Amino acid sequence: MNKKSKIILIICLVSLASVAGVFSVVFLPTILDSLGPIPQYINEDWIELDKIANISKYRSTIGHGYPDDDYPTSDKHYFNPKSSYSNTNDTIKVYSPANTKVTKIEWEHHQLSDGTIRGKQIHLQSIEHPSIIFVYFHINIEPTGLQINQELIAGQWIGYCDCREGSNTDIAIYRGRETISWFEIITDSLFSAYNTRGITNRPLMIKTDAQVAESATNGYSFSNSDPNDWVDLN
Repeated sequence: MNKKSKIILIICLVSLASVAGVFSVVFLPTILDSLGPIPQYINEDWIELDKIANISKYRSTIGHGYPDDDYPTSDKHYFNPKSSYSNTNDTIKVYSPANTKVTKIEWEHHQLSDGTIRGKQIHLQSIEHPSIIFVYFHINIEPTGLQINQELIAGQWIGYCDCREGSNTDIAIYRGRETISWFEIITDSLFSAYNTRGITNRPLMIKTDAQVAESATNGYSFSNSDPNDWVDLN
């Protein structure tokens, strides 16, 4: 939905509310929150960055199509652990990046070689910006006992990355119905931690239309991923 359509929808909702004598105090602010520039308000990292070797770009050929399998790019970031932390599900901690509420916990689809499901998928809704949802993939929440509807404070530990059998973990962020990059929403202060590790600027982590087209022209796809879609950390 484009900005003009969202504004028209808001006007219609307000009109209906005045006729019905009711007003949604939850739904309407969420729509309003999704308008305007993306807020750069996240000061707490979602993961122990010092244990990460490299990160995939937003709109990459890594993994699979996202938001769905038929999508032409992966609109999320994969975080690949350093070799000393790989094949574990109890060494790389993940945290709530802001004050949030747990809205969904579900089993993942990826099975390990012994048939065990590799972690759970966690959805966290921002309290300050309710249109923003953080989605964590392949998380071990057994040590924390995380529960649906639980409210978390920024920086609160929620579990571990499940990176068993050489796998990685990933994060997606929604603003309304659209996905955005982690690097669009963090503050300059938090970005400095990534800059120290060698990520020189935010656009480096977000592929442009031209770069997506270039990957396709060069024959890269999810079955033959573009090696330039990984950014190594120093």
